[in-house]
Amino acid sequence: MPVARLLVGPLRPALAPVLRCLGGWRSPVGARRGFAYEDTFAYRLHGPKPKVVVVHPVLAIAGRVKPWSHLVDDAVEALSLARSLRWDILPGPNEEPKGGWDDAAWEHAQALEEQRRLQTSALTAHVPEGWHLDRGEAESDDEFDVHEEAWKNDTVKRQWAETCVVKVRHIDPNTYVGKGKMQEMALYIARNPCDIVFFNTSLTPTQSRNLETIFNNSVLAADAAQRREEEREVFGKYIPSIEVYDRNRIVLEIFHLRAQTPTAKLQVKMARLEWLKSRLTLGTQARLQQAIKMLQDEVGPFRPVTSRQTDVVIRYHYESEPFETERKLLADLEKRLKKRIATAVNAKKLHQSGRLGLPIIGIVGYTNVGKTTMMNALTGSDLRERDLFFQTLDSTYRRMRLPSGGNAIVVDSIGFIQNFPHTLLSSFKLTMDELAQCDIFLHVRDMAHPQRKLQKETVLQTLRDAGIPESKLESNVIEVWNKIDLLPSLDYVPPEAIPICAKDGTGMQDLLQVIDTVVSFRTGRRCIAAFPESRISQAIEFFRRHGAPGAVETLQVGAIGEATAPDGTAGEETLMTIEAVLPDASWRRWSAEVGLGRVLPLRAPDAAQVPPTGEQPPPQLPADG
Repeated sequence: MPVARLLVGPLRPALAPVLRCLGGWRSPVGARRGFAYEDTFAYRLHGPKPKVVVVHPVLAIAGRVKPWSHLVDDAVEALSLARSLRWDILPGPNEEPKGGWDDAAWEHAQALEEQRRLQTSALTAHVPEGWHLDRGEAESDDEFDVHEEAWKNDTVKRQWAETCVVKVRHIDPNTYVGKGKMQEMALYIARNPCDIVFFNTSLTPTQSRNLETIFNNSVLAADAAQRREEEREVFGKYIPSIEVYDRNRIVLEIFHLRAQTPTAKLQVKMARLEWLKSRLTLGTQARLQQAIKMLQDEVGPFRPVTSRQTDVVIRYHYESEPFETERKLLADLEKRLKKRIATAVNAKKLHQSGRLGLPIIGIVGYTNVGKTTMMNALTGSDLRERDLFFQTLDSTYRRMRLPSGGNAIVVDSIGFIQNFPHTLLSSFKLTMDELAQCDIFLHVRDMAHPQRKLQKETVLQTLRDAGIPESKLESNVIEVWNKIDLLPSLDYVPPEAIPICAKDGTGMQDLLQVIDTVVSFRTGRRCIAAFPESRISQAIEFFRRHGAPGAVETLQVGAIGEATAPDGTAGEETLMTIEAVLPDASWRRWSAEVGLGRVLPLRAPDAAQVPPTGEQPPPQLPADG
């Protein structure tokens, strides 16, 4: 590429004295971090983690730049995305945070990490050589280093994020960053070779390709300089292969890693195919590698017909048109995926038919705000909880018992994130349709997060993009303030919010009562129940147990009608009517629990159809009775 040669050319004199470092960190912190990952079976199979450098570019436009603390928060989010893929994150291009590293915080975190690793080593001390002790979920956590002390230390984490913030004056169409900043980053990559460079923004295919060329050439030039100093052959067998990821691709890779159910895997494959067709340039190495991988997974063993020599020179073998075979195979793959997704949609409809009559409550929110923890607290489930982005990708249904005695279905689904890729949103239409069918939404918010307002707007906008009407978002959403235990104080709570701590159960009973009340009014049916005056105590007790506060609206004395006496003889007794709003399941229990004989509840669709006093129609059997 001409632009690549233009930018790499000036770097060669500067790279000459640089020694190539393959051993990890070049930061004043000291030795590299210790990982619990190195004690796992995955490490023995796959070796060390891929090294990644995270770059958080900020467009520096006067009057439009966020405060520094918010920029660091965005950079922390970028680091969290990289951690979710089991990557070893190196310091960013700035190398040092503002004010230098906090050595005391680093030493404290390293001491705690070493102590934790010694405890793990004690468990495996008696394991024979060549064997591996499977520690279950603890080992799975160590694969992602969920409990890494350096990450749990807020000071270290924010300093780490400060090294990733790169200010950009204007967006270059070829490399995104300007020439001067590009040289600085290339020099840094040459000193600290890595496997992946993650730009926390959207890149064009041209920008990604040029960045990969520049970073690989810079590492290759540094390697050649070292060989000259050591009087070895200038060009050896070392060929760098640095890949550049943008925000869309890294979210897609996380989804690919997290997908467990067949439906989720299908949707991820469809999203990867759309990304492959729209974001990767035909004829590049990245597109060829991704196409071969997808075709081998779905279509079968695939030997590439076109082989890549360079970014420009392509060899064709017996094809009337360039890449004709690749196009046909990808078109065949798309047809197969669409057919399987259609089958999954029909299966979902069958499953949903079994939930008719029960209110469905959807848990929505930003990723990593505690949705799964609250799901476990509400339903008594034992779903996996981890401090990772997109821990939950598949929709999970659980039954919940309401305080009034009824049941409801709770749905824990995918978390949202700012700048959510539209390709994923369209490919996950099946999951979004499940959310759209919910009667009530529990919007979980992390009140300890500094950008909680931005997260709230992101979630609501994503729901709008998914096709949920504005009227439903205004009237059927319960806002849940989670993680209040991390706040120094909570002076004011608006009436539409419920403060809780899902981890220790604080406020969960209040949340259950609110859910019960809202479910009764939003999903209940307005009916008129008629019963003899002698059964008023049983009727009131029934509404107290099965109805939410305010469910009973009117209590009227009706006309003299025929009723069945307790001894079985017919007689005249005053009939009373109660107009109330209850779920269908509660109305079905009315006759069985109150025991009114032939006098059954009278249902009315709305208050306008309630018969006036003295004109009671004969009892009717409920539609579902």
